[in-house]
Amino acid sequence: MIDPKNHTYHVEILGSEEKFNEMIEAIRAKAVWLSDEEIEEILDEETEKNIGPSFWYSQMY
Repeated sequence: MIDPKNHTYHVEILGSEEKFNEMIEAIRAKAVWLSDEEIEEILDEETEKNIGPSFWYSQMY
């Protein structure tokens, strides 16, 4: 399980833990081959580079 409390950067960008959880579900739906560990790595890299989750967020709608 990916805890939004460990990803405050994304929660802040998305506006809420609910939106963060929706984004995680979108990632899982679109990239079923990714493990939670791999998703965590993507989130960490986005945080490190100060980039938003634009690809995953756009896939939600």
